[in-house]
Amino acid sequence: MAKYLVFKNGATEEFTDESTITNLFTVVNSYATIDAMQANFTTENMIGATFDGIPIENIVPVTTVATNQFGEETTIVVNFQNRYKTEVELLQEQMIEVQEAIAELAGE
Repeated sequence: MAKYLVFKNGATEEFTDESTITNLFTVVNSYATIDAMQANFTTENMIGATFDGIPIENIVPVTTVATNQFGEETTIVVNFQNRYKTEVELLQEQMIEVQEAIAELAGE
């Protein structure tokens, strides 16, 4: 069984059962696949995304780690690492929203 991350833009990626929203694991066959997947990992594209059917909030993509697995076929194990926004980041966003609302009201 797999877990799925559905991004805001509608793109869907499949990850292993062991994955959490902060540590997403998958196996791919090429670095081009990793590049294509990374294009979806933006802060903006995580807003409104769901992981394993659950809406996610306040997630920031951090890094991607790829490890080659050699055997009969070469595969690449990929770990997309994310983090939750800090309290300071959340407060800064709220302050910006308040400032924009005040500026909009003052302009009316």
